[in-house]
Amino acid sequence: MTAPTLATLPGVPGCGLQPPTVDLIYGTLSFQYRPASGSTAEPPHALWYNALSTGQTPAGYGWSRIYDQKLIVTDATSAQIVQADGRRRDYANLSGGQYQSTSGANDILKANADGSFDDVKGSGESADNWR
Repeated sequence: MTAPTLATLPGVPGCGLQPPTVDLIYGTLSFQYRPASGSTAEPPHALWYNALSTGQTPAGYGWSRIYDQKLIVTDATSAQIVQADGRRRDYANLSGGQYQSTSGANDILKANADGSFDDVKGSGESADNWR
């Protein structure tokens, strides 16, 4: 039996969309909430907190938002996508400007002529374009 990797916490006022969770591997608290206006027409907001994070964002130290994802190209042999919740997706050079996921997934990070990168899922679906 495998140990759980996600723990659900008791409800938090204002976070009625889903219960907050803690990723037991990365130590990240995540929750969604609606803005103070309470309008259901406005999309929910998501915030993550990781006590191990040393970075500061507009949300504060350790906090991140969906907009805080980033691509780090270390060199010609490796790249990393850091997701807003702190998870990292590592890639190693395959050939011809394509980095292969090191997680065993068939995901590829493909370099484009304009300097951007496409994050291509194993299914062939392009998920994100990184500039």
